[in-house]
Amino acid sequence: MHHALHIPEILLEILQLFSWRSTLETVEKRTLFNSALVCRQFQRMSLDQLWKHMDDLTPLFRLLSHFKMPQDESKMGEICGPISESECVKFGAYARRIRSYAKRRSERIALSAYIHVLQATNQLCLLPELKTLRVSTRTSEDEILLLISPSLQKAYFRDGHSRKSHVDASVHSLQMTARSLTCLDIWASFTAASLRSIGSMRRLKKLNITHWDTANPCGLDLDFLLDLASSDTLENLDIYGFQLNSSRPKPLHQVITFPALTLCKWTGLASVGVFLDFIQNVNLPKLVEIDLKFEGSNQRDRSDWASFFHTLPTFASHLRSIELGFAPTSRSSPWESPELPFHNFECLSSCDLTSLVIVIPIFSEFSSDQIIAILSCWRNLKTLTFRPRLQALPFQVLVWIGQTLSKLRYLSLDIDASVLPAVDSVPILDHSLVQLSLCGDLGEPWDLARLIDRIFPRLDDIECMAQDSEDTQDYCYKMRQLLEVCISVRSDERKRCQAA
Repeated sequence: MHHALHIPEILLEILQLFSWRSTLETVEKRTLFNSALVCRQFQRMSLDQLWKHMDDLTPLFRLLSHFKMPQDESKMGEICGPISESECVKFGAYARRIRSYAKRRSERIALSAYIHVLQATNQLCLLPELKTLRVSTRTSEDEILLLISPSLQKAYFRDGHSRKSHVDASVHSLQMTARSLTCLDIWASFTAASLRSIGSMRRLKKLNITHWDTANPCGLDLDFLLDLASSDTLENLDIYGFQLNSSRPKPLHQVITFPALTLCKWTGLASVGVFLDFIQNVNLPKLVEIDLKFEGSNQRDRSDWASFFHTLPTFASHLRSIELGFAPTSRSSPWESPELPFHNFECLSSCDLTSLVIVIPIFSEFSSDQIIAILSCWRNLKTLTFRPRLQALPFQVLVWIGQTLSKLRYLSLDIDASVLPAVDSVPILDHSLVQLSLCGDLGEPWDLARLIDRIFPRLDDIECMAQDSEDTQDYCYKMRQLLEVCISVRSDERKRCQAA
């Protein structure tokens, strides 16, 4: 114990790290010092709160008298002598207090030091009570394996240069050791072996897997997804960079239910057809949000798109958010609209949507009346991005949205503002829209700004991409300046009215 502060040695190490770490410059040293003063009894939560700002186990290893950290930053810290029994007890006591650990490039502790400690303490895991593990640097396979504890609940691996064996071994260890794991987030190169291990995890609530290795594609089959359904706890499913293989050795004889899934996000689907095979075999009674990005589409997909929109309200009756987009890859073909008749989209009118994002051409020609009719079914919309065809919407749709969708806070549309209505013909509204993004033929900025100010007087931000403008940034800057002028004029008018 330090005689002046009456706190354990490890807190002094933590304070020393805080005093020079550039990543923690925003943390006031006085705050840290005061925190140390009140930690006289070194309560569990005291260390937990401090450790959330750490990414280095050096303070823990410096409890060992023979641990040496070389001045040369290219060299690793080693344990150069025996570890006494009292040091083992002290190390184990502090190691068990650590609940959250993020391993990054700044740490310089040799693997041999890990092994030395585990041999001396007769433990299999360096941090036995660890709840959250984050790895975001080139960490050796053996180091990760020594950090995975039975109490682990959340694991985040971010290594774009991981070897396949690294991912396979780590995921297999998580499956076998961390039986309480609820959150798994991995950005790496996957193989069938690592996917089998993930499919066997039964307590996951959140699964986020990203396959970065485009040179070695990795596919998922329906069996993997249906294995996940065996977990009645899975709430969020986020998949990126995997191809979905729709072929099955034999057809399903019953519908599989994901009882807890609320979010399904998939980026990199080859086509809507392969995802359709999946949703036709499952029931998602609690699904609220679906976010799909496709590599491509063509007119041959028309029937699949029609079935997709007809199926959505059936397999996900509580759907509140839909996002459909384009995620091209090096092997993708240019997007070709399936020219789907608009009445197929109207099948979604039974859903009580709060967010709708469609940024890919899907539909054939449709009228403004059809757009207004379908949007009127979703009076609770808070987010709307609607760009489902190449032709822009007339400005009058913007006016109707301001009159009808009162809960909207974000709006993004392709509009044709080449011919604008007279300013006096547009009603003065009090809509609470915060963000507006417009693309298309937007005409003169002053004319458009005056109309937008009448419809959406509370805008905080506006983005404009004018097709007929040589400098889009300049056009957007002018729009923001003009809207500020409009706001200032309205404020002056209110003051004059109050004074009168």
